[in-house]
Amino acid sequence: MKYYTLTVSDNLDTIGTLPQVVNTDDNLFGSPFSPIKINYGEIPEEIPFLELEFEKNAKITDLLSTYNPSFGLLVSGKFKKIILNFKLTANKFYPISLLKDSSYIKNYYWFNFYDNLFPYIDMNKSKFSIQKNGQKIECSFESKEFFKKKERECLMDFSKTFKVENLYLLNTFPKYDLFEFENFTFISEILLESLIKNNITGYKAKESKILFV
Repeated sequence: MKYYTLTVSDNLDTIGTLPQVVNTDDNLFGSPFSPIKINYGEIPEEIPFLELEFEKNAKITDLLSTYNPSFGLLVSGKFKKIILNFKLTANKFYPISLLKDSSYIKNYYWFNFYDNLFPYIDMNKSKFSIQKNGQKIECSFESKEFFKKKERECLMDFSKTFKVENLYLLNTFPKYDLFEFENFTFISEILLESLIKNNITGYKAKESKILFV
């Protein structure tokens, strides 16, 4: 199965401005004043009040760019209807409050989805690299613990750059049509074709050079 990396569009002719939507003053999601914090990988029944508004020159698309939430996707009802027909990880759609020019836009959602991909990774074939002072060291994943340890070390040392070089998945992988790993969002070719067929807007997709299924 062929996969692509999915990101929000950065074409200003399509989206108007980047990001398209930002927090309102009443938003609680991600706020230090919210009693509830949602971490990546958690899919709770309810979330803090999430209210966003379009920037002045932003255009309305089916996939919206934002800095908050920092994970998941902001999607239209049209986008939601399409992807529900495909194989997904554990997920939930949360209706959001969305404003444009002081008027509410209906039928938009924060799509929160997650599965722990590590049990499906071929640890020996998959590689990551650490670069420091112009020198690049390539490593096998070995284990989730080893991978995360090296990643944390790089996050604590700004002189180091951490990069996933390739990701080989085992035959046990459920062949999701949409999933995430390490800031990459992967979409299957058949789901991408459906987005194109249905004129979904606000995204860009590029054939993945690192994922092997």
